[in-house]
Amino acid sequence: MTTKTQMYVGITKDMKALGEFYRDWTGHGYDMSYIQYDCFDIVAKIDGRIIGALQLRLVNDPYFNRRWGLIENVYVTPQARRLGAATQLMQAAEIQASVFGCEFIKLTSRKDEGKALYRALGYEEGSAFYKNVHRSF
Repeated sequence: MTTKTQMYVGITKDMKALGEFYRDWTGHGYDMSYIQYDCFDIVAKIDGRIIGALQLRLVNDPYFNRRWGLIENVYVTPQARRLGAATQLMQAAEIQASVFGCEFIKLTSRKDEGKALYRALGYEEGSAFYKNVHRSF
């Protein structure tokens, strides 16, 4: 893959393709039927093929009367890394979270590469990475 290839980043409803993508990553079956209305599956595609994905969950916190986002399952295929897909996926998730009134986003990472990306995108590291995304429109 070259950096000149056009990349699409957006929300998908193609659960079959997404399930296959995560199955290829994890090596086992991945049932996407559990997806709820408060979860957005954001994908990056090149030539119609998913090369990266993440899940954004919207969390309603009635105790503090706020909404926040939780990012999970961030993954870009090895051959598509260094093309900016992870950055674009994260930015798309931040915009989506902001549009839906989230005050902040939390995520965790066990990989050093992921941690470096999140720091570069402005996330603060603690027990989880954190970034304020609240915007006034």
